[in-house]
Amino acid sequence: IKVANISLGHGVYEPAAQDPLVQAVERLWNAGVVVVCSAGNAGLLGYGTISSPGNSPRVITVGSVSDFGTTSRLDDVVSSFSSRGPTLLDHFAKPDLLAPGNRLFSTIPSNSALANYFPDRLKAYSGKDANYLVLSGTSQAAAVVTGTIALMLDKSPSLDPDTIKARLMRAARKPDLGSPFATAAG
Repeated sequence: IKVANISLGHGVYEPAAQDPLVQAVERLWNAGVVVVCSAGNAGLLGYGTISSPGNSPRVITVGSVSDFGTTSRLDDVVSSFSSRGPTLLDHFAKPDLLAPGNRLFSTIPSNSALANYFPDRLKAYSGKDANYLVLSGTSQAAAVVTGTIALMLDKSPSLDPDTIKARLMRAARKPDLGSPFATAAG
């Protein structure tokens, strides 16, 4: 395993160094696994809403951007639900990156719990049974970044987690305006 997507979380109740979930993802990171965490979906509550383990200073924490289904980046905005930094207690600058996370289509078995819970979000493809689910969230954005990292590792298997994080943050399109605690590196 070279990359792990951790799209789960809980509130921040202790400093990152004392949080068992943060300790677990940092052990993975230190073992050479690139860890991608969703930032959380509490952005409507304002700043300081990054969830654990995304509050780890080591991992790649991903927020969501809404692109309104266009190819132009001019209308892209931070999704309203995307959690914002800084992290509670430690005040780390998070998220690290933004990726598309609004109204993404994903394959899903028609008998899955999510399909049963959100039947109105099931979509058919080419007249076939409804085998896609449309969801929004930083978990979807984190999956986009995880896929990008898998492609990077396929091309350059010797890349380490710190180098991958640095390259992604440096290559991100820098936002023209807005708080870095919402827009991240871009």
